[in-house]
Amino acid sequence: MEELNWIRGPIIGRGSTATVSLAITNSGDFFAVKSAEFSSSAFLQREQSILSNLSSPYIVKYIGFNVTTENDILMYNLLMEYVSGGSIHDLIKNSGGKLPEPVIRSYTRQILKGLMYLHDQGIVHCDLKSQNVMIGGEIAKIVDLGCAKTVEENENLEFSGTPAFMSPEVARGEEQSFPADVWALGCLVIEMATGSSPWPELNDVVAAIYKIGFTGESPEIPVWLSDKGKDFLKKCLRKDSKQRWSVQELLQHPFLDDEDDEEARNCLNSSSPSTVLDQGFWDLCETSRSRFIKEDHEDPFAKSTNFLWGDSLPGDRIKKLAGDENSGELEWETNGWIEVRGEIEKRNEEEDENCVEATSLEEEEEVGGFENWILDQQDSLFLEYSPEDNINYFYSYNNIFDEALSNQQNVDCPTFKLLIVGDGGSGKTTFLKRHLTGEFEQNHEPTVGVDVYPLDFITNRGKIRFECWDTAGQEKYSGLKDAYYIHGQCAIIMFDVTARNTYMNVDTWYRDLRRVCKNIPIVLCGNKVDVPSRQIKPKHVSFHRKKGLQYYEMSSKNNCNFEKPFLYLARRLAGDAKLSFVESPALAPPEPYIDDIDVDCLQLIEAELVEARTQPLPDEEDIVCIENLID
Repeated sequence: MEELNWIRGPIIGRGSTATVSLAITNSGDFFAVKSAEFSSSAFLQREQSILSNLSSPYIVKYIGFNVTTENDILMYNLLMEYVSGGSIHDLIKNSGGKLPEPVIRSYTRQILKGLMYLHDQGIVHCDLKSQNVMIGGEIAKIVDLGCAKTVEENENLEFSGTPAFMSPEVARGEEQSFPADVWALGCLVIEMATGSSPWPELNDVVAAIYKIGFTGESPEIPVWLSDKGKDFLKKCLRKDSKQRWSVQELLQHPFLDDEDDEEARNCLNSSSPSTVLDQGFWDLCETSRSRFIKEDHEDPFAKSTNFLWGDSLPGDRIKKLAGDENSGELEWETNGWIEVRGEIEKRNEEEDENCVEATSLEEEEEVGGFENWILDQQDSLFLEYSPEDNINYFYSYNNIFDEALSNQQNVDCPTFKLLIVGDGGSGKTTFLKRHLTGEFEQNHEPTVGVDVYPLDFITNRGKIRFECWDTAGQEKYSGLKDAYYIHGQCAIIMFDVTARNTYMNVDTWYRDLRRVCKNIPIVLCGNKVDVPSRQIKPKHVSFHRKKGLQYYEMSSKNNCNFEKPFLYLARRLAGDAKLSFVESPALAPPEPYIDDIDVDCLQLIEAELVEARTQPLPDEEDIVCIENLID
């Protein structure tokens, strides 16, 4: 799939934190879109970071991701293969409440292959159940990796999953690793065999966790299963996780020996549609139409999709699609289908090819231009600026520091998108939370993808707001950076003065910002100056002088200079050098105090900063120089 121009269709799944919709591209390809509001999408971004690195026929295929604005709400969208056959949970309900053993055996074999692939990648699914296994063609595919975690992360992440499928060690809060997925598989086999939860008598979550973790009981094994099937379940449901069989061992179990059962093959006959000629799509449209009629007491599809219903042969569909009444095109403009990313007509036709970033009161034009996310041949996302073609509007985040902005709908003050970037561990999140709460948090979870913090400042000209996009510094999230940077209006690059590598990477962060955001004001900050054993001295920091950036040495712990980056950026954006802060989120914190170094040392640092400004710039690049620093 090339240009990600798509239309959102009916909702085909809904959870507590996200919805899954069917989507169609301009070329007629179908896929599923899992969406959540951006402000609460950390779990979805985490799922994207895991799913994007997987490739297995037994795991739902990753297509891409993007960020859209729909009904003035910023949405994060995870794009995935559409699996048309429904879930195993649906199949159980449609099969009289349980599945025959040959079908159970076939699905179990395929689920185990998916689990083996995940475990080989060091990933624990953590929420295996019938709703999270979809049927596509003749293959069962594991979906919903929102709770998944890597083995390395196990100690740092909370336990997750569905209580009825939790293993005893998870219920006791001990560990959640590969054996927990095996236990959940055993519970899933019981569900396929009985149509019920593995603990049907328990409706209370607390009671379920207690019974699973502390009573020594196990789920009841269905009596009608074959001896091989019963033994297979016993291997899955051993209370001691160390005695539980692995997925590799289970794949060799005699229960899974028979592979050519005709009954199982007949149950695996659905297919995932790829074009509007595929029967699966037409069936889905009919199902969606029926559901909408039932729920809304009207048929929102009737005006544009009446021609779809009831044609079972591809030839009939071709005739319908090519008829004069349809002009050879599908008409998706109904209440059930919403254009999310498509051709934008009659909008900024004379848009300049270069992004224009507003930095003064006089620049009231809309910031930026049209950006287009494109999926390249290697299924990786990159940003392409091409206004001369039918460009997709990504989203607009364009507030100008002007009194007129306060009169705009749903905006109570001038608001600016501030990007704060830098290596993981440099103190970005601590810096922002210090402003939000006035407290210094010593320990916190690393940022996953991005977090957005609104910081309000009261200036001598009124209230302003920085929407601070705290981006993950870990390399595994590097593929998401461009999406977060689009229409950033100012930025802070932060490094840790106690870690050389964080300064060595400043140039990379700077180039990434400039590639997307062009000429926005940027502040360079050296954090943690309260630590005596700093490795980066003021005389070593010359990058800001080469690039014409403002530089501050600061400490989030001791309040040293911690408001200056915001004040500098506010003055640049306002075009007012006399702008001052009257109040801040931290409610005017006390004067800087130094716990770990004495006042004389602080004065020495200030003197070194003054001296460093007068030194000639080094001839070599900073990265080369920093490698040869001698403390």
